[in-house]
Amino acid sequence: MSKTPMYILLALCFVLSSCEKSLDVELPEHEPLLVVNSFFATDRAWEVHVSQSRDILDRGEIEVIEDAVVEIWQGSEMVTEVPYFNSGLYRNPLAQPTEPGEWKLKVSAPGFTTVEAVDTIPPAIPIRSISTEKRQLGSFSYEVDFEINFDDPNDSDNFYRLEIFGHFSDGSYWDYGMQSNDPAIRQSNFENDGPFDTDNFVYRPLFNDVLFNGSDYTLDVTLDVWIGGAGQPELQFFRVYLHSVSEAYYNYIQTIRLQDRSRDNPFAEPVFIFQNVENGLGIFAGYSSSEFNISF
Repeated sequence: MSKTPMYILLALCFVLSSCEKSLDVELPEHEPLLVVNSFFATDRAWEVHVSQSRDILDRGEIEVIEDAVVEIWQGSEMVTEVPYFNSGLYRNPLAQPTEPGEWKLKVSAPGFTTVEAVDTIPPAIPIRSISTEKRQLGSFSYEVDFEINFDDPNDSDNFYRLEIFGHFSDGSYWDYGMQSNDPAIRQSNFENDGPFDTDNFVYRPLFNDVLFNGSDYTLDVTLDVWIGGAGQPELQFFRVYLHSVSEAYYNYIQTIRLQDRSRDNPFAEPVFIFQNVENGLGIFAGYSSSEFNISF
């Protein structure tokens, strides 16, 4: 077997190394856009947070915009202006959406392109009834099963978010996460969810009506409840919120959760956060709420 002489290998290495060339790549200069974020409902004053976008390599603090003009429109009529409050937040405590339906946000600021966003407040869906069953696990801990019944409208696709708060004798409250094997919650929160699939735990679950459109539906969830010992505040009642959210609201929160869950997975596909702001970035999303109190 013939061997390549050493001097030939050295010459080849020299030739290959001499072919390397440093290139200075000029990246396009970042042009900042307005970033606006607002969740709105008929029982809340108008609030809009305004900042500017950053370069992808910029790890500095978010730069808020303090001199924007923030307007709320309904149809062709400008109904209110939202003044600056602090820390990038614009707030009008004297104005709030007056009814479900479509609303428009317009934001302008010196040096930026004016941005607009449109979304709707869907009608609230009343909770018809709630039944509970509790099982004591220890001296101060319980599992509490909830059956939450409501009528889903049949004339549209509907999107929901569920929250359950425990209210205590000293006026404090606790925002509970929950477990659920309910198919509606499962298909929206646990599908292809890796370790989340093992205990079916979710915090403020989102779900849609794909599995029960236009039907009377009973949602099943379970809470782990700790009631405290002697001298501790007593758990008195639960307050259950069924939020009827817009499709934009649903898509925004779902994509944030998907991005967060794939953050440390090098093999995950990129997840792009849903946004609906024209000429800018951010989310403008409506919702409405119904609530139901039930004693512990």
